Amino acid sequence: DLVLRDLDVLKKVQENAGAAVAMTITTLDPALQKFLEPHAVPIHRRLETLRRLKAAGIPCGIHLMPIIPFVTDDDKALESMVKTAVELKVDYFVHNVLRLRGSVVRNYYFQSLKTHRKDLFQKTMKLYGSRSYPTDDYVQDLGSRMRVFKEKWGYRSRWRDIFPKEQLTLFRE
Repeated sequence: DLVLRDLDVLKKVQENAGAAVAMTITTLDPALQKFLEPHAVPIHRRLETLRRLKAAGIPCGIHLMPIIPFVTDDDKALESMVKTAVELKVDYFVHNVLRLRGSVVRNYYFQSLKTHRKDLFQKTMKLYGSRSYPTDDYVQDLGSRMRVFKEKWGYRSRWRDIFPKEQLTLFRE
């Protein structure tokens, strides 16, 4: 809603220097989103915002982050997100897996798993070990699956088409 409130400003920036808006979307499942992000803007409003921005000529992207192992990483969820990106005609789409950086974040996440999804606790502990990221094999498999879904749905990033190759100057000369 705040992004759409400033649509006129975004249009001017886009016309003069280039601008894009990205939305972080963790899942398309409203119930899961409510659990994972209880105070965040609902998915349907984020998707509608992207639709309206695209209709106004503002380049848009989806940040599928974080992909949570064993929670939001099944093929159906990932493919649905790519399909949604294609339907919305977003200009770019990036993804990344859950990063458990620092003991506070790590301990909170694993305690939450113990409380809400005991069945996933040991699997997730094994996948992460003492690292901030899952194993390289997991990350590579996730990347491969995302490439397959992007190819299947004909997704093509337009990021490089939108923005100039050289850095813009901060001040006009």
